[in-house]
Amino acid sequence: MPLLDTWYTGEQTDKLVPYSGSVDPRIDFTIGRPGIPYLDWGVHPGDDWIRNPSADGHFSPKKNVYAQAQKGTYSDVSAYWAPTELTANNVNLMRFSDVLLMAAEAEIEVGSTAKALEYVNRVRSRVKDHQSTWVQKTGTFNPATYTYSGDTTSANFAGNYHIGLYTAAQFADKDFATKAVRFERRLELAMEGHRFFDLKRWDNGTGTMADILNAYAKRETPYETYSADKVFVKGKSENFPIPQDQIDLANNQGKEVLKQNPGY
Repeated sequence: MPLLDTWYTGEQTDKLVPYSGSVDPRIDFTIGRPGIPYLDWGVHPGDDWIRNPSADGHFSPKKNVYAQAQKGTYSDVSAYWAPTELTANNVNLMRFSDVLLMAAEAEIEVGSTAKALEYVNRVRSRVKDHQSTWVQKTGTFNPATYTYSGDTTSANFAGNYHIGLYTAAQFADKDFATKAVRFERRLELAMEGHRFFDLKRWDNGTGTMADILNAYAKRETPYETYSADKVFVKGKSENFPIPQDQIDLANNQGKEVLKQNPGY
């Protein structure tokens, strides 16, 4: 089960050795880890694939990357800017898991935690019951189905994968259920562009978004320099500034109809 409050503890000192403890199978669907097969490109070698490890960390994105078998078909083969970095992979703007987890949130708010439990466990069961999607040490990766063919015994899985289901007793506590469903969105939808907007709507003026992101930046600073001295300002950073030329155009009749967002 997810470590809802202590997920960031127990950091490894050696980032180039795969973590040997229990992990959610979705971790290797979401990020490239050193020592773990990376689609059909082979085993991720670690920092050799990272442009600037001291600033960018030691891991790679995965969900938006084309497979080696798709090179030239779902990637740009032109001679223009960064041809090897451009992908034509389709992106699901809304997945069924997203719908289920939104529904789970709504059920909690109206007091139906039992229904929320059903929805969140349905998302987790999809992973638990389809081990062909778990990354294998050896096996043939099919990018069209994102599944592996080969030895699907536990000894051949690339990580120490485990995923369980929540219980009715756990979800009887509304606060726990809320935290669990929100964390499940983080696990299931990671690297799909939802996190910022989830935090923003959950914040609702409380400042929790700033607290969460500033704490995260502080924890990450020892491992990658990009987070150093970065501060998320409550009441400002939730929104980008409106371009000044757009404000000037909107207000060019002598009446202020468009105001700059607070803090800029």
